Amino acid sequence: MNESFRIRILLDGAFYPITDLQSDGLIFANETDAWPRRMTLALVPRSDTANYRMRRVREINSWPYPEYHLKLAVVGGALVFSGVNPNGLPSGDYWLSFEVEDLPAVAARYKLYIPDDRQADVPFQVATDPRTIELSSKPRDPAIERVLQASMIDSMSASAWLQDPTRRSNRRACLLNLLAKVRSIPEDDSLKPLINEVKRIFFAGTERIYAEVTSGFYEDLKALARDPRHPFYLEGTPKAPIHQQLLIKAGAIASDYDLISFRQEGATCMQAVVAVPKQANARYYADLDIDLGNPLQDVRGFIIHVAELLSDGVTDHLALADKLLMNKYTSPYMAYAVTA
Repeated sequence: MNESFRIRILLDGAFYPITDLQSDGLIFANETDAWPRRMTLALVPRSDTANYRMRRVREINSWPYPEYHLKLAVVGGALVFSGVNPNGLPSGDYWLSFEVEDLPAVAARYKLYIPDDRQADVPFQVATDPRTIELSSKPRDPAIERVLQASMIDSMSASAWLQDPTRRSNRRACLLNLLAKVRSIPEDDSLKPLINEVKRIFFAGTERIYAEVTSGFYEDLKALARDPRHPFYLEGTPKAPIHQQLLIKAGAIASDYDLISFRQEGATCMQAVVAVPKQANARYYADLDIDLGNPLQDVRGFIIHVAELLSDGVTDHLALADKLLMNKYTSPYMAYAVTA
């Protein structure tokens, strides 16, 4: 009973304490760009006994495979995982895989033994991501430059924010990639670009940006979805709770808006979730991302997927740069290079 395991994160060999656990990730001490880092974890039984015990707990709680629910807390700068009840995390032998965004793991997986009624300790080694971005010296596309001049991110002008080396490279790459993406839509040159309906960017994360847009942005996406060539698909109301963050960041009242999702066809496709106001003359907002996998889980209600690590659900925008550079539609609008 009351088994648990603790993960102490060691960055380049030194303890790297966590100061806060938020709904969208971990906050670490002494980070200038203290933006939450998402995490994924997989726990796989390493013995028949552990496999049977986990399966039995899952059956009792009616959790669909491969889900397994745990409690998560930050204690003394470390992560402590325990069962949802005293018998919720069986003792035994496991394989543990863990990822923290932008902090590459030194080892792919660890052997974990959880003793009866005790806590196991895992010193988890990560390294600094060596990649950074180098902005192009060429003038930016005028439409992209207009949006950047109108935008503020982290209480800084977007142009200054992009040049600030203390801002995480993946966040800056995310903004530039999505600006290139929205500039390249639609791919039919006879139509006006979607970026013309973007007023300003007011948030840039590592996977998505939030923008204030015009009503024309929504109408253009509906027209693209009606196009028989299907450059976009109308998905309706998005199910992932992360999209509610758009209205929170915008300072809007959720009940005053409907969220409508559109997804571009093909690879490296953009998803646009538009906040459509119920009242006339109200502002429109959009959550833009390039979604290569499943929606993220809320770490406060942590769910372990015991079959596989969930890294496919996280878009690495630094890695995505090469694909966008090779795409004939987005390549003309890419304004940076990745360096290691």
